[in-house]
Amino acid sequence: MSEIRFTVIAEREKEHLRQLLPQKVGEPLDRDRVHDSVNVLFNTGLFADIKVEAEKADDGQVILTFALVSNYFIGSVSVEGESGRPSANQIISATKFQLGEVYSPEKLERARKNILQLPLRSTLIPKPARWTLFFASRRVLRRRLGTST
Repeated sequence: MSEIRFTVIAEREKEHLRQLLPQKVGEPLDRDRVHDSVNVLFNTGLFADIKVEAEKADDGQVILTFALVSNYFIGSVSVEGESGRPSANQIISATKFQLGEVYSPEKLERARKNILQLPLRSTLIPKPARWTLFFASRRVLRRRLGTST
């Protein structure tokens, strides 16, 4: 086997991943080592899906490509805008996001529903509440959850 490739991985991370794999460049392609390599990649927790493709190079060697779909992780959660009530802390708490947990669209929808169940403002506060919630995740810098006015 002449080469191991990865999709969606920064160049600086590729060599580290290659070192983790039981299937090595320069060794014959082995079904069990490829299977174990997939397990090693899944066990990092970084990937939601992994597909393996093998192609024959011009020199007769095999090029192994791991087509990866990244997992995203909740980094930080913040609220922008002055809302008064609910407070920024109440909005963040209602999301139920945990630092480091794997992001999923279902968790995002749960967070949105939880926020919408918060009391919007006291009748004593004349100005309308306005807020925007962002969360940061690995590989995604900012994502808008919602805005309330």
